[in-house]
Amino acid sequence: MYSKMEHTVIKIPGKRTRDTSKQAKEARKALKRPSGRPLKLDSSRNPRRDSASMAVTKFKSKAPQEKLVTIFTASKVALLEKLPTELMREIYFLSMNLSLPRSSSIIGSVLSSESVYSWTIDFAFATLWGKWHGDFYRTKHEPPNEYSEMQSAILRCRWATLSRLLKAKDSWRKKQPFEEQPSTLCRWFCAPAYGKGKNDLINFGHVPTHIISEEEYLDEDYLMFCKFTANQYVGQPVSFMDTADVEHCTEIPESLLLGPWSDAQMRYLYWVVKSGARIDWLRSTSGETALTGMRNAIIEGDTRAIILLGWAGVSGKIDENMIIFALRESGSDKVRVFNHLLLLIDSAGWNSKISVPNIKGTLDEIKIKARQRKDKERLKLVKDIRQSPWFERLVEMCDFDTAASKAYPTKSL
Repeated sequence: MYSKMEHTVIKIPGKRTRDTSKQAKEARKALKRPSGRPLKLDSSRNPRRDSASMAVTKFKSKAPQEKLVTIFTASKVALLEKLPTELMREIYFLSMNLSLPRSSSIIGSVLSSESVYSWTIDFAFATLWGKWHGDFYRTKHEPPNEYSEMQSAILRCRWATLSRLLKAKDSWRKKQPFEEQPSTLCRWFCAPAYGKGKNDLINFGHVPTHIISEEEYLDEDYLMFCKFTANQYVGQPVSFMDTADVEHCTEIPESLLLGPWSDAQMRYLYWVVKSGARIDWLRSTSGETALTGMRNAIIEGDTRAIILLGWAGVSGKIDENMIIFALRESGSDKVRVFNHLLLLIDSAGWNSKISVPNIKGTLDEIKIKARQRKDKERLKLVKDIRQSPWFERLVEMCDFDTAASKAYPTKSL
């Protein structure tokens, strides 16, 4: 049998061992301390650590709104920003300074409401709307005035969406004491008839009587315009006089001139052009932007943008270089783009900037390269352009100008 051996005592450095003797237990019971971890005396606390922990607990207990209020009150606020909402709006209405909402985020949030937007549009556009109400088209050109500058500034604002402008005119019309509202509205865009069937006709007419809002009127008119620009061979529209919804000298926003265009932007550009806005080549740089936009539209092959930019004022700047550029770089249907460009030249009046020999030379060059590469599409393109009625019209007008210059030569000084 093995003898019973004593266990080896294992001592762990740093660990405090409790006295388990009988006398020590009786002494602890006499103190009557609660069970658990012994409390530290106040003198043993670190004052720095205590203050830091109190600050952390106080910061965590704050609600998110209290944080924002603390930050807002800590920053400096201008006296104008402390005014009540009613006074702030009254100051804006009296000054009509469109830069006031941009001066401060607080002022901008106070003035960002549908009532302020509609009041601003009504102030800038209502005078013109009342002047030409009842007339289908504007009959005379008007010089720039204070309203044209304000309308240009409004159209550049992000909040000035097309739907908001149309709703503003609808609400303005309902407030006016007109005896009779027109049961029909004349179409702004009127094109000649195309196709053999009756369904293919695009005729001069009126919007149906059930269409009463500006939004629905624009939808009907814009649909006719899209049908027109989708044709490969187009004739001159019957009329594209403006409807006097904006001043003549109102600038078109550069975002609508440059492209690329979404369907909503194209619809907005259509409304701006049909309403009377034109490009000011003398007092602004929007003309250069429009020329760049025209080149972008040619590259994309978007005939809607080509026609609208031309009617906005670019048609007088189209020369043979732009036509040659369209023959080489145009996307989509080159024949359609070519015909629409010549349509714009015809509407602006034929000028001596167009050289038929250079255009014919470009077509011959494209034809020779197409034969070398056996490209049937390019050969068909050249054939379709030469057989186009607008190309024949171009050759005819240039021959007429050449004959006139020979018959009546200009004398050199």
